[in-house]
This record gives sequence, C-alpha cells and structure tokens, in this order.
Amino acid sequence: MTVSLPGGEVAQQITERFPDVIIEASDASILINSESLLAIVAFLKATDGLDFDYLSSITAVDYYDYFELVY
Repeated sequence: MTVSLPGGEVAQQITERFPDVIIEASDASILINSESLLAIVAFLKATDGLDFDYLSSITAVDYYDYFELVY
C-alpha cells in the first residue's frame, strides 16, 4: 500500500544519516546535492518505514545554464 510521508519527516531521517546533504526541505519536496544522490536513494529504498521502492516519475527542468532532474 502506498503511504504519503511528510517531506519534513523524510528530511529529518536523511539528515540523521547524512548530515550535510540537504540543501532545502519542505513538506512537499527535498533538495539534495547531486553528489549524494546514489547514497540517498539507496538509503530511502532500504530503510524500514520509508520503503521508497517504486520510482513513479522523473523529469527535467531546462534552465539556460543547466538541467535540473526532478524525481
């Protein structure tokens, strides 16, 4: 069953494990530095209670100077 988790709670768990990776967090989103992406997604997938085991969408934002991926 899919359960909605507040971003603040997820951000807190990420911060406890990876202290300096979150750039910005709200209840709707979490922005992390790109160097930590693989470690963070592995943590989100493997941690009991989080169980992020299904990626439902991925897109990109095309800024003039760079691309930004949105998972």
